[in-house]
Amino acid sequence: MDLEVARSLADLVSVDAIVTSNGKILYANHSCQARAISERGWTEAEGQFLWDLFDEEQVQQVKEWYEELKSRDDRFGRLVLRTRTEDAPEEAESLIAIRLVDREIVVIKAPDAQPMMERLSELETMTLMFKSYLHDGGLGLMILQDEGERHGLIRYISPEGATILERESTDVVGIEVTAFVAPDEQGEIMRWYHARGTRTGEDAHQEVRFLDPTGESLLLDVVMGGTTWDGEPAIYCLFRDETARCIMIDELRRFAQGFETLNDTMVLADKDFNVIYVNPEGLRRSGYTFEEVLGQPAYIFSRTMDGDLDPMEVATALFEEGHWSGERTAESKDGMTYPVEISVTMTPDEKGDPEMITVLSRDISERKAAERNLLRARERAEFFTDLMAHDINNYIQGVIGFLDLLTREELDPSQMENAQRAKEQAARVSELIDRVRTISKAQHADELKPVDLVTVVEEAVGDMTQKYTDRTCEIRVDSPDREMMVMADDLLRDLVINLLDNAIKFSRHPTAQVDVKLEHRTFERAHNIILSVADHGPGIADEDKASIFFRFVRRVEDQEGSGLGLSLVLALTDRYQSRVLVEDRVAGERGKGARFIVELPAA
Repeated sequence: MDLEVARSLADLVSVDAIVTSNGKILYANHSCQARAISERGWTEAEGQFLWDLFDEEQVQQVKEWYEELKSRDDRFGRLVLRTRTEDAPEEAESLIAIRLVDREIVVIKAPDAQPMMERLSELETMTLMFKSYLHDGGLGLMILQDEGERHGLIRYISPEGATILERESTDVVGIEVTAFVAPDEQGEIMRWYHARGTRTGEDAHQEVRFLDPTGESLLLDVVMGGTTWDGEPAIYCLFRDETARCIMIDELRRFAQGFETLNDTMVLADKDFNVIYVNPEGLRRSGYTFEEVLGQPAYIFSRTMDGDLDPMEVATALFEEGHWSGERTAESKDGMTYPVEISVTMTPDEKGDPEMITVLSRDISERKAAERNLLRARERAEFFTDLMAHDINNYIQGVIGFLDLLTREELDPSQMENAQRAKEQAARVSELIDRVRTISKAQHADELKPVDLVTVVEEAVGDMTQKYTDRTCEIRVDSPDREMMVMADDLLRDLVINLLDNAIKFSRHPTAQVDVKLEHRTFERAHNIILSVADHGPGIADEDKASIFFRFVRRVEDQEGSGLGLSLVLALTDRYQSRVLVEDRVAGERGKGARFIVELPAA
């Protein structure tokens, strides 16, 4: 506890009281000063020893009591002294002490020890609470008194007050308060100061412009009231720096014109989330007047029934992250609801507490209607896709079956060749339908799950071996682990099959050689699994590498194919939030084949 607080406690006691440290008197209240002057002939008590206030026969008794007091854990101590006078054989005098952190307050001549100790303890608690209130609230405290012809001298300023004035306490104490007030407001503050000195009416409150050391204005919110200091009448002055708030209001005024022309709802709220401003568009949409919403909770514009908006969810996000956004339902005064996209931002003060809340709300009714129309269109497209994938594919399978029977009949060479070609074309149509169906499925944002890429590759290699029974395929798989989990789904197998099928089709050798490699790769803390498929075909020109994944783009013009295989690969990598790219198998030598690389997120 600092000395000023201990002095305040001593002044609050109506009998002799002193503040001591190591036995020396640091401060004596008015009553004790008078005792020291009249009984001991001292000019002042400060700097003297506590026991020297007493008669010679009592000095040793006070010394021993004081040393015992300092060595005990008990915060309170009491000593009863016996003195002899001519009028009475003996008279009781009590000393009561309360131990603080590094000093003591000693009260002399207390008629009843226990109530005085309780009163001192209560005063100490109240003083500590008041100091905490000043610190946590960013409040400054000054004590003002008159001295002769000088009025409004600063007798004390709290550390918080010195910080607000941007000065050291020693540069303020002993100076008239008007020295720190703007010249055009000095007369007003002194008129106010003298009015407070009459101790009539309630504590006054107003804004006063003080000056910092450079002469810049500090707008302070000030409260004055009557008190005592060193036993004499005084004026206390509580003040808070309002400069930042006023600057913020000025900035808001400058931006007001911009807010007025916004086509979205703009709401400004104070630190308690109560409305302080709504732009005209927000009032028009809500149907409220400004007077109806001023001071109301900011969520008055959103629907909180049925759990659509939880104010606590928004408040928690603001304190933890400083912002919140989401889609919710707005509700006007007449009960009409419409979808909105809301963005809430908190402007914190120096301590991180909310100073202002900004809410921007955009009507997304048209966007939601477009999304519904798009959903219906997609559902219709999916219907036709399913129709083609199921019913038409069944007819194609029937055609393939009849063609297979036809090739078993005795046909001349020309008829047999035509039947085989018809059968191959029907198979390609069936394959095309399967790929269209897979691409359609890839557009849906279904939930992904961990899938073992090693197992998928092994199964896809088996599928290729069964498909190309008329051709020798040599597919080499290089995997560092027996299991490599990625975030994907059942369509991952289609991705691998299309890459392998593409590599086999474009191989120029009798034996189709395909190199498959799996490896781990970490970049900026993101762990990916790399799948690469390399062929020994003609390669891909650099100018074609970017467009090869587009629909119906073929690698070689005279090569038969639908042009959908690599488009399907691209659709699936988009689905898995990964990427696919193509490069030369041998760097700088396009004619030695191509390598397709897919980066998949590890599970």
